[in-house]
Amino acid sequence: MPRIILVSNRLPVTLRPDRQSPGDVEPCSGGLAAALAAAAQGYGDREVVWIGWPGCVVEEAAQERWSARMNEVSPIRLIPVWLSQSDVDDFYTGFANSSLWPVLHWMTPYARFKRSWAEAYRRVNEQVADAILDEAKAMPQDLIWIQDFHFFLVPQILRKKRDNKVMRRELQKVGLIQRPEHLPPPLDDTTVDEFHDASGTAPAPEPELAMKTPPGGYAGGGDLRVFQNPIEGESEESELSPLDHEVPADIVIGKRQSGRRPRSASMLELHSKLKIAVFLHCPFPTYEVLCVLPQCLDVVEGVLGADLVGFQTYNYLRHFRSCVTRLCGFMPEIDHVDHRGQRTKLGVYPMGANVQGIEAAMQTEKFASHLTEYTEQLEGRSVVLNVERLDYSKGVPQTLAAIEHYLEDAKAPEYQADKEVVGQRVENLQKRFERLDSCRANRGLTTSNLRRVGQNMANMLSRTFLDGEMQSTPALLDHSKTVFVFITVPSRRDVDEYKTIEEEVNRKISEINGRFSTLSHQPIVYINRSVPLEELAALFARADCCLVTPLIDGMNLVSKEFIAAKNPAVENVVPGTVILSELAGAAQELFDAIVVNPYDEEAVADAISIGLELTRRHLDQDLRWEATERMRQAVIENDAVAWARKLLSDLENPSKGSQIARTESMLMQPLEDCTALRFSESCPGTKGLFLDYDGTLREFEKTPEAATPSEETLKIFESFDKRQDLKVFIVSGRPREFLEQHFGQFASLTLIAEHGFFKRGPDTASKWVPFTQYMILDWMEKIRPVMEMFTRCTPGSHIEEKTSAMVWHYRDSDEEYGQFKAKELMHQLAVMLNNLPCQISQGQKIVEVASLTVKKGIVVSKAIREQEIVCGRFSELLICGDDRTDESMFLEAPQTAWTVKVGPGETAARHRLSSPADLRRFLAQVAQQSTPAAANYPNSPANHTRFFSAREEKQSLGEEIDGD
Repeated sequence: MPRIILVSNRLPVTLRPDRQSPGDVEPCSGGLAAALAAAAQGYGDREVVWIGWPGCVVEEAAQERWSARMNEVSPIRLIPVWLSQSDVDDFYTGFANSSLWPVLHWMTPYARFKRSWAEAYRRVNEQVADAILDEAKAMPQDLIWIQDFHFFLVPQILRKKRDNKVMRRELQKVGLIQRPEHLPPPLDDTTVDEFHDASGTAPAPEPELAMKTPPGGYAGGGDLRVFQNPIEGESEESELSPLDHEVPADIVIGKRQSGRRPRSASMLELHSKLKIAVFLHCPFPTYEVLCVLPQCLDVVEGVLGADLVGFQTYNYLRHFRSCVTRLCGFMPEIDHVDHRGQRTKLGVYPMGANVQGIEAAMQTEKFASHLTEYTEQLEGRSVVLNVERLDYSKGVPQTLAAIEHYLEDAKAPEYQADKEVVGQRVENLQKRFERLDSCRANRGLTTSNLRRVGQNMANMLSRTFLDGEMQSTPALLDHSKTVFVFITVPSRRDVDEYKTIEEEVNRKISEINGRFSTLSHQPIVYINRSVPLEELAALFARADCCLVTPLIDGMNLVSKEFIAAKNPAVENVVPGTVILSELAGAAQELFDAIVVNPYDEEAVADAISIGLELTRRHLDQDLRWEATERMRQAVIENDAVAWARKLLSDLENPSKGSQIARTESMLMQPLEDCTALRFSESCPGTKGLFLDYDGTLREFEKTPEAATPSEETLKIFESFDKRQDLKVFIVSGRPREFLEQHFGQFASLTLIAEHGFFKRGPDTASKWVPFTQYMILDWMEKIRPVMEMFTRCTPGSHIEEKTSAMVWHYRDSDEEYGQFKAKELMHQLAVMLNNLPCQISQGQKIVEVASLTVKKGIVVSKAIREQEIVCGRFSELLICGDDRTDESMFLEAPQTAWTVKVGPGETAARHRLSSPADLRRFLAQVAQQSTPAAANYPNSPANHTRFFSAREEKQSLGEEIDGD
């Protein structure tokens, strides 16, 4: 069974060389390390291997001994990556914590950059990649799960060091032709043909297969196969053996061996390449922030080496897609990026809390003892808990300012239990709710549930205090008796910025305590150390409110751990509310939390007051627990194990649900000359040809007006016009006037202008008619000023306005600057046109915005349907294009169609021709109804290694074919 290779900056243990055993190896408890360990171990009982740094510098002579000592303590097999002191200083303290961390958290004023730090970062990433390769050498099917920002470059390094070389060797071993820039559509493994029955006799091919197999060609529209000896007792779906044994060395290309079965090249890659996932625990910034980092391009391209990249929230995924567009020039889809023959899947996987660890801690005697102690000590007081690392991104100074504001409000004369004061109190609470609701900047994250619970609470107070029930009701909550428990874990004290923030926090807490303390009460209890999980769980259980207000955070597990500890079945556990920053990822999951803007100290102070009122002892018991229990069930259902299971399942099973294409060197075939025979007039049925113009039939010129059809092209279409068995479509982005001027003389030709907006052909009496009757085009007025602005600042560019589209051309601009501005324009338009009925595409030196209802793929699918209704389906289909605007034709085409990409670039087409000249030569063969001998074309793919069908195998062996 494949293992899980977990890769993180720190191992789940810390070495203490200055201590004696057993204190020399200290396991990490709580937090991220514990959640990761529980998550990995909970995924199908797999063996887990953890690679990382043990937290200290060890001399080389002692490394082996310490490695053995760590594995004595840990239930997980640990593989340490030993760093020198210079690497710790430059890689960890330098680039990771002083460059990457502040940029990723939008804290650019704290960011510092040095080239020596970047060099150390790459060097350590190389070292970690080597450790992974050493471990994964025996089992290439292991799931490699890389955590966070310390190893952004590792995925790309692994591809270059191993996978690219391995696939090149394996594909050459079986004779497959490589086309590195191709990304084929996912293959359905259920369609893999079986060529031999149980008796070992090759069955006769089906008539349709025999008819569609040209001499020297292959069956099934070009799905080349590799063959493999069957493993006794193994099903088709079973796993392959390790890489070196996947493809037998005695494979014979061109002739099928008895007892062999086919494997597609995609399946070969699926079973040969490393499976790599990257999960980013921290935020991912927008392009405008990331570009501050000098190595921003290396970072993004490094991450794209993974099969799967996971984020805490959709916002961070959206930011990453924007950076891919503007830095790399790739055009991401909503959930994946196709780049250089690879598909990288993008997903949102909100991390869950280590619920099992919290529950286990709550069953210990230490927990019970601590909870009893806290319950007695804090009797009659409200407790607000804050647990954070001492980091500038956590907003501790801002939180302290909000607490000071709250305590100032609480200094009012002590409330008395009379109706007038109670009425004022209820009115004040209602105003707090309204103020928090109106001034919040949470963009709708505070849900109606919170408002309903809050209103119920206010109604309860009004009914209880103002309707004569005061005799059984204790005094109102005294906010001046609130205790704030601040637990700040020291972090990165060797970084100057962290020293400064620690000094500021210490000073502010001293000021607040000096100002608001009395002989019997101190408002802030400050603990500046890590706390054992049993003690922390007891604080979670006793606290009335958890204050989690980071300035920005990937998720923040403290809020989830707090809710997980609120088990009403455990004695002395009280209900609790969460005051949560809208800039923490958890705000998108804990919908019953009070969500606030962490920069608005008055709003946070109001939230503290409201949060404490929601847990008052004399309120209805069901109401007190309502919001808490609803959040607790969500936290339990989406814990760390469920989080890991979802992410690793998506990585391990790409063919189930969300498909992940394997990386580079994917198989692609040239269009062979012999295929022209399929479109011969002597072949039965009607054949369909869908041809783009610019870049496909005709090379590009400096100006569009100069790219007129050549005499050779016109002769080809003249021949097509005389044939009754051909239906030819020119599907172009050109305007009507151009197409009619140059191709209007061919009566049988159907012209499609402006990518499918207008149509002219035999069925329209040679008149132009709209292809789509209903569409909305008011978005065009919104984008015109943007395109005009980019035209003014990009010399050589111009705008082409069509009926249903607007095109920004930059063919005459400086090439590099034009590409840069095109990325800028794509980004601006993507933000502007969200949720509008139009699509943005980048073609050959153009950026085009067109109506969603106008697409070349719609033209193809509609023409195919009409043909089936009127005359029966096309016997053969040839679809040719050269840029992204043509990809929809390839995607809408039937599996049996011959889809051809003309020129370089990624594509969904299954075949390629290198230039428009090659396509014209191929069309000329179709027009002449004959194919020249391969010997006349020494560079023709027909002279290369070919893959025989079952029918051709029998022919080559001189066997009799059924039906002949």
